[in-house]
Amino acid sequence: GTSMSSPNVTGSLLLLQEHYYDLNSAWMKSATLKALAIQTADECGPDDGPDYMYGWGLLNAKTAANVITNRNVSALIKEENYSGTTYSVTVTANGTDPLRATLVWTDPAGTPPSYTLDNPAVMLINDLDMTITGAKSTYSPYKLDKSNPSNAATTGDNDVDNVEQIHIASPTASVYTISITHEGSISGGSQNFSLIVTGIDVSEPAVTTYEPADITSTSVTFSGETTSENGFSITERGFVYGTSLNPDINDTKVVVGSGLGSFNTSVSSLSPNTTYHVRAYATNSEGTGYGVDKDFTTTSTTTWDGSSWDGGA
Repeated sequence: GTSMSSPNVTGSLLLLQEHYYDLNSAWMKSATLKALAIQTADECGPDDGPDYMYGWGLLNAKTAANVITNRNVSALIKEENYSGTTYSVTVTANGTDPLRATLVWTDPAGTPPSYTLDNPAVMLINDLDMTITGAKSTYSPYKLDKSNPSNAATTGDNDVDNVEQIHIASPTASVYTISITHEGSISGGSQNFSLIVTGIDVSEPAVTTYEPADITSTSVTFSGETTSENGFSITERGFVYGTSLNPDINDTKVVVGSGLGSFNTSVSSLSPNTTYHVRAYATNSEGTGYGVDKDFTTTSTTTWDGSSWDGGA
């Protein structure tokens, strides 16, 4: 019955979080979990895409779990930060499955308008936009017509929802570029977002970042693991770190060998009482793969003068 749907969904989402944590040593952001559930929902209703009666469809926990398992092999799960310049990621469609991408972000709170029945005012604060470009076409997200709620979803510029999904039913086995841009201004200057992509072959290595350890005022130990070369030998692996979310190989980089397996290193010369971000990375001939972002804060400096700590109790 309908009375069981809410606990069933809640329990399934918790199991998906646990599965993700087992593989990534991190929890999904709420926007990522929402994107994953929408990405993998079973179609429900008279037409493809979302509708006002069934929403995005029926939760399919098994399909969602498979996307987590196949992350960085046949799917992408990305948590990124948009700061006003175009974000793009290139993917290779496998040519046998639909190419699907779901973008979700936790929009800042808006100012409610004065009450009227079915107020049509757009409440979106940060309007991110997603497109996918192939060799011959550009594809847009689903959108619904509030004036004709029984109509099938169409595609175009969606400027009312903080969820955007693009579905390409029959892609060719070729390269597609997913681009995220925005309209208007970005409140606060940046907006975190989550992106799920399926129907692809990932060629970059699969990498896990583990929790930083042995944290002092100036040093830390990083640990990571390369779990798949995805068909192309890993020529370099290590860690990238900095004070901003999701550092990459253009930030501070420490090389720790090559190939598959676990690896770690100690880093010094850090600043005291500072929050850093680190990701394990690995590079092959097809590109660079990253583990999830882990943050840590160095301790404050204290000195011993022979009788008391010069740093407070």
